[in-house]
Amino acid sequence: MDRRIKKTHILLKKTLTELIEEKELRKITVSELCERANINRGTFYLHFLDIYDMIEQFQKAIISDLVAIIEKNNPISADYYILPVLLQVIEYLYKDMRFVKAMLSPNGDWHFLEHLKHTMIEQTKQSLPPFPKKYDEVFIRFLTVFIVSGAAGVFHEWLNDNCRVPLKAVINPCEIMISSAISKITE
Repeated sequence: MDRRIKKTHILLKKTLTELIEEKELRKITVSELCERANINRGTFYLHFLDIYDMIEQFQKAIISDLVAIIEKNNPISADYYILPVLLQVIEYLYKDMRFVKAMLSPNGDWHFLEHLKHTMIEQTKQSLPPFPKKYDEVFIRFLTVFIVSGAAGVFHEWLNDNCRVPLKAVINPCEIMISSAISKITE
C-alpha cells in the first residue's frame, strides 16, 4: 500500500476511534469525520464508499492478519499447548487496542465481535486434533464455540480492565482449561 494511502487510513481510523469514544457509530457522518481529521471529503471517497465500508475494510484487515497469525502458528500442538498463538493473537489486537475497544463498546459495531468469533471458530475447528468417533460434529461444533467464546470473553474483560493484568496471567487459565479439556477428550 502506498505510504500516503496508509497514512490517510491511519488518520481516518484514529479519528473514527475518537468519535466512537464520544458517540454512537450510527450518528457519525463522513463530513464530521473528515472535518475532525482535517481531510477533504473527496479524499475520503477515493478510499471508501461510506463510514460502514471504511469500518468493514479496517475489520477485514484485522481478521485477515489474525488468520495469518493462526495459520502460521498452528495453535494446538501435539501436547495441546496453545499459549504461544493466544499470546500472538492478543498482542496483535493489543497493538490496535483503542480501535478494537471502540468497536466492542456500546457505541461501536457489535458485528465486529461476531465476525471475530466466527473467524476464530473456523480457524480453531481446523486446528483441533482428531477426536474419537464417539464425538460427533455437533459436539465438536459446540466445543469450538465454547473455547472461542470463553477466550473472547476473557479478552473483552481484560480490555475493559484497561489491560492492567499481565497478558500471560490472563491467558494462562485459558490455556490450562483448553488444553486439559482437549487432552481429556482425546485420551
